[in-house]
Amino acid sequence: MKKTFIPLFVLAIISCLCSCGNKEPEFQAKQLPGRFAIADGVYVRFSPGNLQYQASTNSWRFAEVQYRMVGEQNNNISSANEGWIDLFGWATSGNEGLNPYTISTVYSDYIGTEENIASTLYDWGQNNAIYGAGKAGDWFTLSQEEWAYLLKHHTTGLGKVEDVLGLIILPEDWEIPYDCEFTKGTSYAKNNYTDLEWQHMEANGAVFLPAAGYRHAQQTMNVGSYGFYWSTTAEGSHCAYCLYFGSGEITVKNANSRINGYSVRLVQKF
Repeated sequence: MKKTFIPLFVLAIISCLCSCGNKEPEFQAKQLPGRFAIADGVYVRFSPGNLQYQASTNSWRFAEVQYRMVGEQNNNISSANEGWIDLFGWATSGNEGLNPYTISTVYSDYIGTEENIASTLYDWGQNNAIYGAGKAGDWFTLSQEEWAYLLKHHTTGLGKVEDVLGLIILPEDWEIPYDCEFTKGTSYAKNNYTDLEWQHMEANGAVFLPAAGYRHAQQTMNVGSYGFYWSTTAEGSHCAYCLYFGSGEITVKNANSRINGYSVRLVQKF
């Protein structure tokens, strides 16, 4: 039987075509290096960016950099949206029909329990695999108590990275980079970093939560001024607690309506 020889360049083309359907993620999401305490003897590391969702492919990912946010593109939220969103109603992880593209302003269309959603599939990280970052259950959302403990035991300050306003949280054993300065407090006038300077801050463990605003139905508001980050802690049957920050205030004492779309930042146990 005559053997057929295929030129090497043809094999290379075939290999390329076969691999196109199994494309590697554009970036590999990893934990940030800083260690943060969320309870006595319990530590976490943060995801590299806010959680994002694409309805047309039913896909989840992390923002490529910490200061990246979708902003007013959240107004395009729908079940067929081909873009990405990053503001979600409380517990809209996709579990039991509570989809991340939910825009209803009717309370009964959201989970009506007075119980917390920690360690349940209503938690975004517990219910979903994150593209390039692991399987369902690898990540989780902090509770109100955990957010409060973290803020109490770590230095915080408002600031700006590449003209994006947000909250900076410093890890344990913090060392300031040689080319940076940091001032704790609740004024956006301090802590202004270029991308390169922020890379040095991040390499030493600093976390940045962008002031991504919030969404009500299909209207996005306060983008670039205020930050709202969900916790897993319920308040009654209509509200839930969140981390809130803006000029003059950083608090986790606010319990707001579950129908609002807020940011989600996931963590992993250390």
